[in-house]
Order: sequence, then C-alpha cells, then structure tokens
Amino acid sequence: MNKDQFITQYMKDVLNHLNVATVVNIDVAEDSVKVVLTGDDLNFLIGFRGTSLDALQALLALSLYNKYEEWFNVFVDINGYKEKRFERLEDLAKKAIDKVRFFSKEVALPPMNSFERKYIHEFVSSYDDMQTESTGEGSERHIVVSSS
Repeated sequence: MNKDQFITQYMKDVLNHLNVATVVNIDVAEDSVKVVLTGDDLNFLIGFRGTSLDALQALLALSLYNKYEEWFNVFVDINGYKEKRFERLEDLAKKAIDKVRFFSKEVALPPMNSFERKYIHEFVSSYDDMQTESTGEGSERHIVVSSS
C-alpha cells in the first residue's frame, strides 16, 4: 500500500468512525503530507483554537511513522481554518514589529502552541532588523519580538 492509499484509507476510517461526510484532498511529497478536508459542520473537528485539528494531525503523523518508520511533515487543514489562522498570525506579528520599531521595546505575544510559534519565528525571520525568542513554560510559552 503506497502513502496515498494509506492516508486515504486512514482518513476515511477516522471520519467514518466519527460519522462525518467530507471531501478529502491529499497531496503527498517525498517527506511531507498535506490533507485538506472540506465539508459542512466540521467545526467540532477543528475544536477550541484548533486543538482537535492538531490532534488529528498528530495522529496521522504517528500512524505514518508506525507504518513507514520515518517522520513526515504532516499538515491537516479543515475548511481553510489554518490558512486563515496563518493570516491572523502574520497580522499579529506585523503589529508587534511595528510596536518594536515605534517604541524601541520588545513586545510579548500571547501564548501559542508550538506550530504557531514556529510559524511566527519563520515569518519574523524575513525581517532583517527583528528577532524572536520563545519564553515561558507549557501552556504559557510565548514569543517575544525585539530588534536585532
């Protein structure tokens, strides 16, 4: 069974178990997997701040590892939720950058999960005069944006 077939069957099994009717689009590259689900009334699959979606993504990543004994960069999105979240994260980062430049002080962003923090770090790294650092522990871990 190739990766496409495995992922298709895995997602079909999970979604059938949850009695969810959805369209599943899968894009598999050498070391990455992108799964996009579209359908009606899928908010419960996203969960509060995307926690259920993150769990679904983690389960797929673990299942792929168990099957193929290698890690894949797994991305699962539902009805464009993550794309919209990325846009909001970019807006948040841009506002923080503006504040750092205007007030010449570092700016702390609200706590985020590791996936969101990584996205912010990568986004801010495109600004030569800015740097980021993750601070805090557990659910209070957040990013501090400062000038470099």
